[in-house]
Amino acid sequence: MALSAILNGQEFHVGDTVRVHQRIQEDNKTRIQVFEGTVLAIRGKESGKMYTVRRIGAGSVAIERRKTTQKSISKPAKKATRPKKK
Repeated sequence: MALSAILNGQEFHVGDTVRVHQRIQEDNKTRIQVFEGTVLAIRGKESGKMYTVRRIGAGSVAIERRKTTQKSISKPAKKATRPKKK
């Protein structure tokens, strides 16, 4: 399992909080939905890496999304915060 990945020139690691932009098309309208959560896992090698982001939604329900680091498929992931080292 990989511990870090690079997407659009930004490096992020397992445990970082990131914002992932996802394009959603409904009927004839397109919108961007922002999903903010913690990176749980990064898997794969080179350009085929995938990462899993989890957030806690309403009612303490965990929501997970898996995205690829390929630029053509995934919108940018922006690093929001990084846990402090003790």
